[in-house]
Amino acid sequence: LVVVTTQSKKINPADVLQLRGYFSSTQAGEVRWSVDDSSINLASTALTPVVVQYGQRADSFAEVSANLALRTSSLFARSTFTFTLTYTTDRLVTSQSSVVITTNGAPLNGQLIVTPESGEMLSTVFFMSSTQWIDEDIPLTYQYAYASSASNPYSVFRSKSELSYCESVLPGGAAGQNFGVTIRAQVFDSLGASASAK
Repeated sequence: LVVVTTQSKKINPADVLQLRGYFSSTQAGEVRWSVDDSSINLASTALTPVVVQYGQRADSFAEVSANLALRTSSLFARSTFTFTLTYTTDRLVTSQSSVVITTNGAPLNGQLIVTPESGEMLSTVFFMSSTQWIDEDIPLTYQYAYASSASNPYSVFRSKSELSYCESVLPGGAAGQNFGVTIRAQVFDSLGASASAK
């Protein structure tokens, strides 16, 4: 008996993929993980053993774990993979179980619109709107931030919300960029994958 389970069959590629596998048999043999995409080298991307040898056991009902974990960013976005756990006894009797994993992708094809294009710091009210974003994992949420210079980190002025637009006054930027600021809209799908527009 071989069984493979997972908490989620759709994951973000930036997350660690964890599959729980186990088998029960009294016979000695080999447990091996495989994937149906030849471009993925499990031996180099796995955080756990891909092949394990087991000796003969007295209790056939005892479950033996053979879990698989993959490093982050090991899988391509918006793809489907079939992972299979195979147990082959020393008598060449084979049993296996598979699970299909789909990888998520960040929202696509959106843009940020800011009006007016210029104004006075801490006085002009700017209207910011994120439009045309595409993703099947809804609802989308939107976060807005600004940076006063290329070397400064972004400061969030509107936290994540399902509202795709916001209004705000903004501070001035650095003299080296004519006191302007860079506005960034970051868009998240319901699984946490994100994309941004400036």
